[in-house]
Amino acid sequence: MEPITQAQVCRETGEVDEHRFAAVVAEAGRRGVARRDALRAWAGSLRTGGGGDEIARCVDALWDWGGGGGVAEPLHPPAAVVPPPHVLRVLGPRPSSPERLAIWSSAASSIARYRARWDVHDRWRVLGAETRSVLASMPAQRLAEHLSTARAIDEALGRLGGGPVRERRAAVSRALVRDGL
Repeated sequence: MEPITQAQVCRETGEVDEHRFAAVVAEAGRRGVARRDALRAWAGSLRTGGGGDEIARCVDALWDWGGGGGVAEPLHPPAAVVPPPHVLRVLGPRPSSPERLAIWSSAASSIARYRARWDVHDRWRVLGAETRSVLASMPAQRLAEHLSTARAIDEALGRLGGGPVRERRAAVSRALVRDGL
């Protein structure tokens, strides 16, 4: 039996193939990413395809593209439309429908706000270290925001159907409790 690829998972779940999306955006990124580049990348990253209106609504939700078109179209850095790896690790690939993308984006924004406010640069842990001792030593405001952001992530994953990412997060939580951390 052959291993399952990300593309196969995305085809079955209606998610964006983030590798394919990033490749197209990176190609355009040398000069800057225009809305038309993001539209091409989004459409090309949907294995099952999608309606033009739905694709446009998703791309318009990624960034404020401004009013110009054609040669006057504003250009943006690739990082403006490609989620960072720590967000993808926790939330998984972006959904391909505008409604589900709004849920995903809300959780991603919560993560970005928390990381910016508390200067978190950990590449692997989305909210930084989460051991019991680290959480216990946090100032009350940071702990409250940490828990609020973790709750936003869990609620988004629940609304999006959870899946392997949610199960992995629950397993990590159980291991921390088991190890007394």
